[in-house]
Amino acid sequence: LAEWKHLQKVARQWIAETEEPNEQKDREYVYDYMMFLVHTGMRVDEALCVRYEDILSDEKDPEFCYITVRGGKLAYRMKATECIGMVGATNAIKRRKATKPEYNPSDLLFPENPRKKLHALLELAGLQKDEGGERRTAKNFRHTFIMLRLLQGVDVYKLAKNCRTSVKMIESHYGSYINARMSKDELTKFKKEPDTKGVVT
Repeated sequence: LAEWKHLQKVARQWIAETEEPNEQKDREYVYDYMMFLVHTGMRVDEALCVRYEDILSDEKDPEFCYITVRGGKLAYRMKATECIGMVGATNAIKRRKATKPEYNPSDLLFPENPRKKLHALLELAGLQKDEGGERRTAKNFRHTFIMLRLLQGVDVYKLAKNCRTSVKMIESHYGSYINARMSKDELTKFKKEPDTKGVVT
């Protein structure tokens, strides 16, 4: 979570520091791209297939939206499904629409994969490699989404359905880490002495 907050801060500074209009647009595109991925949990290849017509606002709460996932490498064996877009994704979509007010419903939300500029941003933030020394890419943002939802106590079955994966996969990839973190949160509740005022002993 701390790394994600740090990356957002560096990204905003990165955008603000350039005075070249086209470069600024490119950097804003990268920012919206990563915000969309972190707040939908979509795979990179799925996100690059999303069209404006695939996005439906939540009528009761406009901070959320629903996205029909049709594309990606697994499209050949998966039916179109729907995933939720959290407020960060919704805001990214609004910004994308604002940059292209003449967009057509069939236009791609992210027509290009900003690999190079994203890598430059990760390097600038000192986050080009993960804890295991592996190079970070846009794929890591899906992991961020899943981790954040698990830490918030989201039901694993519902999370798996939203991310078009299995409970087994989530448990095998994130189970031990989450269990350790959750156990720590529970156990550290007992760090302070309990309030015994009014308790009969």
